[in-house]
Amino acid sequence: MLRAWRDVKQADPLLQPQLGPDTKEYDDEHFRPQLHPDSNSQHVFKSQHILFVNRKELLGHLVPAAPQLAPLHGPLRSTYVFPLDTDPDYPRNPTRILNHNGSLLGEQDARRGKGKSIVQLPPCCCHQLLTRLQTVLITGGSEGMGLSIAQQLAAKGANIILVSRSTAKLEEALKTVRASAKDPSQRFHHITADVSSPSYAAPLVAAATAWNNNQTPDIVWCCAGTSAPQLFAEMEMDSLRHHMDVNFYGTAEMSHAILRAWLSPSAPVAPEPKHLIMTTSAVALYTIPGYAPYAPSKWALRGLADTLSQEVMMYPQNVKVHVVYPGTILSPGFVREEQVKPEITKILEASDPRQTPDEVAAASIKGLENGDYFVTVNWLGNLMRLGMLGGSFRNNWVVDTLGAWLVAIIWIFVQPDLHGKIRAYRKKHGHPSART
Repeated sequence: MLRAWRDVKQADPLLQPQLGPDTKEYDDEHFRPQLHPDSNSQHVFKSQHILFVNRKELLGHLVPAAPQLAPLHGPLRSTYVFPLDTDPDYPRNPTRILNHNGSLLGEQDARRGKGKSIVQLPPCCCHQLLTRLQTVLITGGSEGMGLSIAQQLAAKGANIILVSRSTAKLEEALKTVRASAKDPSQRFHHITADVSSPSYAAPLVAAATAWNNNQTPDIVWCCAGTSAPQLFAEMEMDSLRHHMDVNFYGTAEMSHAILRAWLSPSAPVAPEPKHLIMTTSAVALYTIPGYAPYAPSKWALRGLADTLSQEVMMYPQNVKVHVVYPGTILSPGFVREEQVKPEITKILEASDPRQTPDEVAAASIKGLENGDYFVTVNWLGNLMRLGMLGGSFRNNWVVDTLGAWLVAIIWIFVQPDLHGKIRAYRKKHGHPSART
């Protein structure tokens, strides 16, 4: 049983300086969630057995006095926690309803008043990818998806560190990201690095940590990648190695360096999780001719992520691993890719959905804010995910299992169609080596 809010306020002198004249308190029977998490005011709420705050720094003072808050901080969940008001005017469709010990309670039972300490994490403020002024490091952040992610997270209040090979591109990108900032107090930085270089990541993490007031980044998002499609028999093996160096080892090196920092025995154990986000590709779910140099590096990333998502459970620190599977992105990289892409590859993916970097970034962030491990960005990617789950973490056991059964039936029709197009192309054009 938690102490009453009044007792906590009196007992915790560290909390007093945090409470300004605009701090507000609400009793359960009078509470109405009229506030938005973007509010600059500090608000502290009380319920029967739970304390509710909308500032990360306040939570740090409250958790020692309110240990039952800890179960409410799962993957990507912010510090914004509100009580469920059973009044019929209360907003509908809560994302999560829990009782005081963190276990799920059905919405109807909650609305009937069953359970003594029911809380809601409303859609407007639960599962946030970051809280204000967290620091995000993004590799491949000078263009395309990486740059769009940086802009959108800056608009949410994040400090941003961009990483890329080109200093000139980074400087221009940083201007764009800075213009998206939500608050003048946000900070922005760039570090020039080649992710294909062995052992690049440890010095980079050290430099980022030094810039971030000797605090490791809260989120690391690996977006750097390359794609130069070719038919396997016609490519040079150097192409395969280069794709592995950039796409796989670039992310693996960064993952190794940041996890060593986050999971070291001296690293703090905090309620707010750290997040390692890998960017693979829809071709890591199902590939087609032409992606022989590219697809293996992305499939390897999936295997690494599935492994690390389990290994981090062994440590006391709160670290989450996620994987994003974008499809066709209308980025500068896609323009370069189209210049060398085999014709058969273009034919087979002609009907695939195409998205702008902003659309992909927004869909990725939305999936992460939902707490997803396995993030797809469009309907096709989600269908492919359902058909290739294997032993990966499920986003939702029931939905994913039923969806996988459905997709298994869909593949009965889709795969023969794809293979028919490949055979028809061979019949029409002859041996691939006869074409230039």
